[in-house]
Amino acid sequence: MNNIVEQLKNAISPDMLKTLAAELHVPAESISKTLDGIFPSLIGHIAKIGDNAANSGVMNQLMDILKSDIPSINDIIHNPANLKNMFSGSDSLGQKAEKFISLIFGNKLNEFTSTIANYGNIEKNSASSLIKVATIAVISLLAKLVKQNPTSPMALASLLYSQKNNIISAIPKSLLTPLGLDKFANSTNKIDSNKVETNQIKPHKRAIITNILLGIIIVGMAMLLLRHCTNKHVEQHNPTSNHTNQNLTDSMYDPKYDAKPQLATEPTKQSTDEIKQAVDSSSNPTVTTSNLSSNNDGMTTLILPNNVNLTIPENSTESKLLAIIKEDKPVVNDNWLSLDRLGFNTGSINLSPASQQQLSNIAQILNAYPKVKLLIGGYTDNVGQDDDNLLLSHQRANIVKNNLIDLGIASDRLQVKGYGNAHAIENNNTEEGRAHNRRIDILVTDK
Repeated sequence: MNNIVEQLKNAISPDMLKTLAAELHVPAESISKTLDGIFPSLIGHIAKIGDNAANSGVMNQLMDILKSDIPSINDIIHNPANLKNMFSGSDSLGQKAEKFISLIFGNKLNEFTSTIANYGNIEKNSASSLIKVATIAVISLLAKLVKQNPTSPMALASLLYSQKNNIISAIPKSLLTPLGLDKFANSTNKIDSNKVETNQIKPHKRAIITNILLGIIIVGMAMLLLRHCTNKHVEQHNPTSNHTNQNLTDSMYDPKYDAKPQLATEPTKQSTDEIKQAVDSSSNPTVTTSNLSSNNDGMTTLILPNNVNLTIPENSTESKLLAIIKEDKPVVNDNWLSLDRLGFNTGSINLSPASQQQLSNIAQILNAYPKVKLLIGGYTDNVGQDDDNLLLSHQRANIVKNNLIDLGIASDRLQVKGYGNAHAIENNNTEEGRAHNRRIDILVTDK
């Protein structure tokens, strides 16, 4: 059988990437990167399931879906009504894809989605839609092969395991451990080849046609799945309003786009509690709350409307956010607040451990005031190309949004926008000024 991962990847042409990117409102490069992570991960998890005899029941259910009445690619292409009806009814391909995904990941689907979203630097709901689109493509390809060459679940498992090297080499190394495929990568086939039926799936002679048709169905499905992703954003911004004074280290530094501060070395791994207490005096400090703000002198405990006790610094972003929410005034579009204890690990878009406490506080406030909606703005300094800075700022804002979603906040309450190096709050001619300009801000858009 031809490389199954490559068949799936080759179905995505540059024009198709542009279509997907337009629907998701994210760069085509991010779509391509995300799909490159999803396709081999899906196939890898199916192969991993099939490699364990205890999972025979799951393999049987997956095979039942592949053998079911899935609309043919030609029907989908030539009958637009099928596209509209695909996600309604108990026999729809969309619902079969959802069941297929659920069988593969179980209660770890949310974790898988978050990992993929962070890897591709896209919003979590967009990652979820792409996972579903990719799953439909996988089902279409496997179902076609199974129906042309009837086989057993064990034979399918053996076939996929025979592609293990192709699968593992296609999965980005940074995803192997988070996705739980690192042990599978080093495993040997547990399936008894003597018990596998000899009627194996054979390569299809028209692989090129299959790839083309798969690409068409993916685009068609994506246009339906991703239509809901368009968000309206608040565009006005007053760069001088309510920005918390920050003493930032290189926590927001990215080597490709930002100027590097001369204040800290690469972060080490420390517990969140250690980071919250003080600046570590070791030779390799991580980003700490003390690095990020000098305005939080005392702590205060508040009782939120839902009877949750919230302990926060007195002059923190959380305090100012609560003041805005409580004041008897309509929301305004220039009352921005900087997240004063939020940072990114050096050279990456990954949040530092210290950031989680502030995000947890923000989530608790949003849970206590369910009508409040936020716009999350990302910013960089002026080093690097404007387009690159714009993309980086959007990616960092998305990371914050995804973390809040993981903390239980509905995605429709959170909008994101990358402003790049616009709306600087300090002069970019100094290192300290550039450090201040690398930030994440929030704006209350409804309450």
